[in-house]
Amino acid sequence: MEDHLPGAEHWLSIARYRNVTTEMVYMGSLFRPRRDGDDCQTPSSFTVHRLSNGTICFESKFLVGVTRDTMTNSHTTRQSSDRADDIAGAREDGRGRSVVSAEAVNEGRRGRLRTSHAVGLLLLLTAGVFWIDTVTPLGVAGAAGVMGGVPYVLVVLASLWILQREYALIMAALCTLLLIAGFFVSPAGGELWQVAMNRSFAVFAIWTTALLGAAAKHSSSLAAVNAALSAQETATRKQAEEALHVSEEHWRSLTEYSPDHIMLIDEELKIQYINRPVSGLTVDDVIGAPLLDFVPPKCHEDVVNCFAGVFAAGEPGQYETTYCSDDGTERVFEAFVGPIVKSGKVTAATCRATDITDRRRTEEALRESEEMHRVTLTNISDTVLITDDAGDYTFICPNAHIIFDYSEEEIRRTKNISALLGEGLFDPGQLRARGELTNIECEVRDRRGDPHALLINVKHVSIKGGTTLYSCRDVTARKRAQAELRLRNLAIESARNGILIADACSDDMPIVYVNPAFERMTGYSAKDVFGKNARYLHGSDRDQPELAEVRRALRESRDVHVTLRNYRKDGTLFWNDLSISPVRSDDGRITHFIGVQNDVTEQKASERELRENEQRLTHVARLSTMGAMVAGISHELGQPLYAITNYSDACATAAEQLQGGQGEQVVDWIRRISEQANIAGTILKRLRDFTRPSRAERMEADLNSIVRQSIESTALELRDRNVRIELQLTEPLPRLFVDRVQILQVMINLLRNSWEAMEETAEDERRIEICTQATETDETVIVRDSGPGFGKEGEQRLFDQFYSTKAAGMGLGLAISRSIIESHQGRLWSTSTDVGAVFSFALPIGCNSLLETDP
Repeated sequence: MEDHLPGAEHWLSIARYRNVTTEMVYMGSLFRPRRDGDDCQTPSSFTVHRLSNGTICFESKFLVGVTRDTMTNSHTTRQSSDRADDIAGAREDGRGRSVVSAEAVNEGRRGRLRTSHAVGLLLLLTAGVFWIDTVTPLGVAGAAGVMGGVPYVLVVLASLWILQREYALIMAALCTLLLIAGFFVSPAGGELWQVAMNRSFAVFAIWTTALLGAAAKHSSSLAAVNAALSAQETATRKQAEEALHVSEEHWRSLTEYSPDHIMLIDEELKIQYINRPVSGLTVDDVIGAPLLDFVPPKCHEDVVNCFAGVFAAGEPGQYETTYCSDDGTERVFEAFVGPIVKSGKVTAATCRATDITDRRRTEEALRESEEMHRVTLTNISDTVLITDDAGDYTFICPNAHIIFDYSEEEIRRTKNISALLGEGLFDPGQLRARGELTNIECEVRDRRGDPHALLINVKHVSIKGGTTLYSCRDVTARKRAQAELRLRNLAIESARNGILIADACSDDMPIVYVNPAFERMTGYSAKDVFGKNARYLHGSDRDQPELAEVRRALRESRDVHVTLRNYRKDGTLFWNDLSISPVRSDDGRITHFIGVQNDVTEQKASERELRENEQRLTHVARLSTMGAMVAGISHELGQPLYAITNYSDACATAAEQLQGGQGEQVVDWIRRISEQANIAGTILKRLRDFTRPSRAERMEADLNSIVRQSIESTALELRDRNVRIELQLTEPLPRLFVDRVQILQVMINLLRNSWEAMEETAEDERRIEICTQATETDETVIVRDSGPGFGKEGEQRLFDQFYSTKAAGMGLGLAISRSIIESHQGRLWSTSTDVGAVFSFALPIGCNSLLETDP
C-alpha cells in the first residue's frame, strides 16, 4: 500500500541537489505493508521493506529509514521516547542503508516478547468471557441495554492499551465472532429477540470502542512522528547546509584552481558562470555575455551545432575553437559540453574549455618529426632493419630496395635477416656486452646478383618487440673510389717524376704533399718540406728569368712550364723541368697547385755536349781546311827551311876553319840556327801528320833532359813576360821509353798555359815551379804557376776539346796533351789552389808498348 510522506519531496530535492545521503526514521503506522518480505513504493520513491523481526526499513537513492513496532497502549510521550531511541540507535552501514544498532535490536526482541505475552493474556481473558457466556443462560449478554457486551469491550480496551491498533481491531473481530457463537451455544434463558438485540448492542459497543481507540492511538502516534520528524528535519537541514557549504568549498577549489575554463551556459548561449576568464578579460566582462562573442566567426557554426545537440538530445558534445589574445597570440581550446537536467529537461549546459595550444604544437612537431623521419628513412641511402632476438623482422625501412633491389614485402617473406646478410655477422655476446657494434663489413648480392659492399652498425634496442637494429650503408662506390684512389696514389708514389702539391688557400702556398721521387731528386724528406714554400729549392740563385714567369702564372692562376736551376739538400745543382697547374674545386675555386718536376741535368749535359759537338764539327771543318793549308805551307816552307839548314851547315863548316875563339862562337850560333830549323821542320811535319794516322817514334829518353829542353825552347817567351823558372829536379831519374817530341810538346803546352794564365799577375810575382819525382812504378812532372787558377766548372771541363778559358784559345792544347800522355799509358790531371794552378802528369817506368796511332 502506498502512502504519502509529508516533507519527503523537500528533503529529496535537497539531497538530490547536494548529492548527499539524508537519514530519517518514520513510525510504522505511516505504512501498511502487504506481508512479510513484500515491498511497496511510496509516492516519494521510497522502497519499504518489512523484515521478519517486525522492523520496517525504507530506502531511496538518497534516504534510508529504520523503525520498529511499538505498543499501542503506551501514551504519546512514551512512544515519542521510543521513537527517539530508535532514531538514536539507527546507524548507516557501508552501502548507505541505515540499520538499527544492537541495543535497538534487543529492545525490539523484548517488545515482541511483551507483545506475545499480552496476546496470550488477552486470548485467555477472551476465552474466560466466552466460557461465562456459554454457561450462563442468556449469557452475560442477556442483560438489558448496552451492558450485554461489556466483558468483550474490556478485552478490546485491553488490546488497545497493550498492543498496537491492528491488534485491537483483530481482538474486536474475535470478540464479535465469539459473541455470535455464544448466541447459538448459550442455554436459553429469555426471549429470542431480546437476546439478539442485546448481542447486537454488544457488537456495536465492541467496534465503537475499537475504532475510537485506534483513531486516538493513530493521532498520538502521528503527533510523535511529527515531533521526531521536526527534530530530525532540523538536524538534517543543518547537516545539509554544512554539507552544502563543504561541497561549495570543494567545488570552488576544484574550479578556481583548475587549469581549464569551466563555464555554465544557458539556453541562449550566454555565460552564467566562469571559474576564470581568459587573459585580458575579467569575470564581469564575461558573465552574461554571449559565448559566441569570444569565439571567432569561423568556429560559430561548430559551437552552435554542438550546443544545439546538447540541449536537444541531452547528450554530451565537444568542439574546438581559437581565441586571439591582446598580444596577438592565438590559442587553441578544446571544449567539452555536458547537459544540466531539471525535471527531465535540459535547462543549462556546462562547458569545460582546455587550452591545447601547447599540445597542438607538440602534436604538430611530432607529426613533422614523424614525417621528417619517414621522408628521411625513405630517401636516405642507408637501410634500417630491426629484428627480434631470433633474427625475425619487426621493421623494414621503406628504402630497402635501394641496396638489395627487393621490395619490403619480398624481404619480409625471407623472415630471418640471416637470409639477407648471411650467418655469423657478429658475436651476440659482444653486442650484449657493448650495446653497439660499428663498422662491420659485409658483402651481399642484390636481386641481379651484383655484389654490394656494406658497412653495418648493429645496436641493441627495445622498440615494439624489436631488440636489434641494423643500419646498413652501401659503400660499394666508396670502396671502388678508394681502390681507384689507392691505385692513383700508388701511381703517384711510383712515378719517376717528382710531384709536389701546394695549398693555394694559404698566403705562402706551403707544400702539403711530395712523392718519394721528389725526395730522391732533391734530397729533402717530406718532413723537411711540409709547410714550406718551394722557393727554398732555388737557393741563392733567385735572379733566373724563369722564376718571374712562374710568379706571374701563379698570380694569373694558369699553367706554366719552365726549366729552372735548383739545388739539392747537399747544395749540388740540378736542372728542374717544372710544370705547374692549378687544381680547382667543384665550384671552380682554386684550392691547390700541383707541380711536376723532372731532373733534366743529364739532358742539359747532353744538349751542351751536342752544342759542343757542333762546335767541334765546326773546328774539325776548320782543321780540315787548316790541314790542307798546313800541307801547302809545309811544302812551301819546307824548301826554305831545308835551304836554311844547308846554308847553316855550310856556314858551320866554313866557320870551323876560322881561327880563334870567335870562330867557335859563330859555329855554336850556326848550329843553333840549324837545330831550330830542324825543330820547325819537325813541327810542320807534325801539323801535316795531325790529320792522318801515323806510328809513334819512341826511344829511351831522360825526363829531366826533356824538361830542360822545353825551358830552352820557350826561353825567349819566358824572358819577354818576366816569368821566373824554379826547378826542383830529382837526379838521376830512370830512363823512359817515350816519344821525345810528344813529351816535349806536352811540356811546352803546360808552360804556355802557365805564362798565359799569369798575364794579369804582377810581374814580380810571376813564377813557374817545375818538379820531377820518381817512384818504383812511374815518374811524375809537376808544373805549378802563381796565376789565378780556375773555377769548379773549369776544373771539370779543362781537358775537354775546344774548351778554353781564353778568348782567343782553340781549346786543343790540354786535350792533345792528355791524349799524348794517355797514349803512353800515363795520366794528366790538374788541381786549383788558392794561388795558381797545378798540372801534373805521370809516365810509367819501362813502358815500351807502341800504339797504332798518335793522339
